[in-house]
Amino acid sequence: MFAGRVDKVACGTWPTALPDGIDGLHTGNPVRAAVLDQAGHPYPPSDGPIHGVACGGRQGARVISETVPEAMARLPDSLHERLVVSHQARPEDAERVRAQYERAKIAADIQPFFDDMPTRMAAAHLVICRSGASSVADLSDIGRPSILIPLAAALRDEQSANARGLVDAAAAVLIPESKLDPASLSEQMMLILTTPDVGKRMSANALTQGNPHAARALADLVDRLAGE
Repeated sequence: MFAGRVDKVACGTWPTALPDGIDGLHTGNPVRAAVLDQAGHPYPPSDGPIHGVACGGRQGARVISETVPEAMARLPDSLHERLVVSHQARPEDAERVRAQYERAKIAADIQPFFDDMPTRMAAAHLVICRSGASSVADLSDIGRPSILIPLAAALRDEQSANARGLVDAAAAVLIPESKLDPASLSEQMMLILTTPDVGKRMSANALTQGNPHAARALADLVDRLAGE
């Protein structure tokens, strides 16, 4: 609606579909200082505990909580005893999620919100989450393999568009919400978590999509336009 009324469109996600004749610049999406502190953190070794992060944001946490614990439970017992999961769940889902992990004998920290998410993400071998713009930027700057589940309720399916860069770079697996089930999710988890080279390669690929200098690029653009 507004693209035709401005001199330049700063795009956090690239490629971004713009109307004909509109000039876009890929600035990247600015991230918090806590994310920048973890930018490019080395992929963790795979010979000890295996860390996973599952989060869904305010709108999408329910579907994550309905599928991830059961998918984790389908993994081999040999993985269960090594898994350490940080799972963001709505308060009304927390006890059910906790019970599922306990039955599978998987160590899990279940909270409605993690105030140290960048640190947990940097320690993770795999992140399972929605593909909101901020989540995609965090994954790209820190550099982590991910399984992305775009929010089906998004009016223009913008979360699928957000995920495109990571998926095309072979840094993420995309599972549409309509096709999400514990069996298919567990299969993708298994591939990443049991083949260290896959996780490392996806991590390196994710970094190719990151732009830790996005805030500076956006500020420079504003400065330049103001000067003109």
